[in-house]
Amino acid sequence: IQEYYMQDAVNSAKYVALKHAGKEVSQKYIGIYVMSVLDKSDFKNKIQVGDTITNVNGKHYSNATGYQNALAKIKAGEKVTITYQRDGKNHKAIGKTMKLPQTKRTGIGITLANRSKVKTNEKIS
Repeated sequence: IQEYYMQDAVNSAKYVALKHAGKEVSQKYIGIYVMSVLDKSDFKNKIQVGDTITNVNGKHYSNATGYQNALAKIKAGEKVTITYQRDGKNHKAIGKTMKLPQTKRTGIGITLANRSKVKTNEKIS
């Protein structure tokens, strides 16, 4: 997890620095990085820390808030299909949504972070 935080910080710094310098740079949103899975989550033994969720019910969103808002519209206990990446391969998992303990919103029971990739032709050392 610490390695993820470091890589995310480096990517953010690169993007901001290159944008500020007027250089060509783009940032591509990949999906939700799974930081932890709640014990009560139906996805507990299906996804794991380090996986990246790229779709919920076949739809890709542009940030974590998009995924959270989409899941919040689904009733607790309903089935959802998630697509996720692990070790460079795509997988699918089906599970039930749940009421999240702290927010009382519907979700799949994970803590998350945005995962993105920075693209540029500039050489950075």
